[in-house]
Amino acid sequence: AVLGQEQVVVIVHPDNPQPELTPEDTLAIFSGRQKSWPDGNEILVWSLPVTSDAHSAMLAAGFSFADTGLAATPQTMLQAVSSDTAAIGYLPARWVDSSVRALEITGMPVEVPILAISGQEPQGSARALLVCLQEKTGQ
Repeated sequence: AVLGQEQVVVIVHPDNPQPELTPEDTLAIFSGRQKSWPDGNEILVWSLPVTSDAHSAMLAAGFSFADTGLAATPQTMLQAVSSDTAAIGYLPARWVDSSVRALEITGMPVEVPILAISGQEPQGSARALLVCLQEKTGQ
C-alpha cells in the first residue's frame, strides 16, 4: 500500500556558494555535461547504487548519470558531500542534516513512494491503521 511520497533532494556542502540550480543545470551536472561550478571548481558528482529507490526516482524524473562517485549508502553520501565543497549528490529528504545543504531546484520534484509491505493481508488494528493512513494521503 502506498502511504505517501518522500522528496528526493539534491545536496551540496553547506559552504557551496550555489543557492539553487535550474532543472537544466541539474540534469547537465549529473549527466557529466557540466563539469565545473560557476567559480571554476570541478564538480564532484556522487550517486547512490542503481538498486536504491532514490536512484530509480531520479532516473524516472529524467536524470542520467556519468562519471559519478558511488556512495553505497545514504550515510556514505552524507560523508562524501559534506567533506568537499565541490561535491553534489542526492538523498531522500529525511537523511538531510546540518552537514549538507539541500539545493532548491524549481519545477523539478523527485519523489519516492512510502510503502507498507506485508507478507499477508493486514488484519485488525494493522489494517485499520493502513486504511486510515491511505485515506489521509488520498490514496
